[in-house]
Amino acid sequence: MLAEVTVPPPSREELRLYAPLVAPGCYLVCEDTNVNGHPVYPEFGPGPMEAVDRFLSENDEFVIDERCERFLLTMHPSGYLRRVRPYLNGMNQSQQTSSAPR
Repeated sequence: MLAEVTVPPPSREELRLYAPLVAPGCYLVCEDTNVNGHPVYPEFGPGPMEAVDRFLSENDEFVIDERCERFLLTMHPSGYLRRVRPYLNGMNQSQQTSSAPR
């Protein structure tokens, strides 16, 4: 699990650094994604949810697992990230394909 509400909040860089340690089918959990108006503390400023959004926009090895929110109460909405692809030495699937020798 990563990042309680702290100053500064967790960054995309932290998610990127921990990602290789997570095996396929396992989770990287980013805590406190509910701040900055998601739905609490709108005055907080960019925080964990924004870090998750940026991380996922650059990484296709993880997906948000909404099954972890099935009870409709969580302090970590969209923060349960399940690895769906193996680690590819820092490259996502599209980068791996485009960099393959021809």
